[in-house]
Amino acid sequence: MATHSLKLHIDESHTAACFFSENYHPISTLMERGKNFIRETTPVKPEAVTYYALAEEFFKTVQSALNTIPLAPE
Repeated sequence: MATHSLKLHIDESHTAACFFSENYHPISTLMERGKNFIRETTPVKPEAVTYYALAEEFFKTVQSALNTIPLAPE
């Protein structure tokens, strides 16, 4: 994994960890950071384009799951 993609990978990993531990409140911030990274960082390698697309689908899937979970007030 390219160094510039490591930040995106960390945001994805933290998002998944928060989701599975039912710590839902930081997820929107983590997903927004990951989405911003995708928008602001041009992929250098062809496989990075595929990785970015996968990350975008991951964030969409997590958001869909969150939409079905009643969240406690912050």
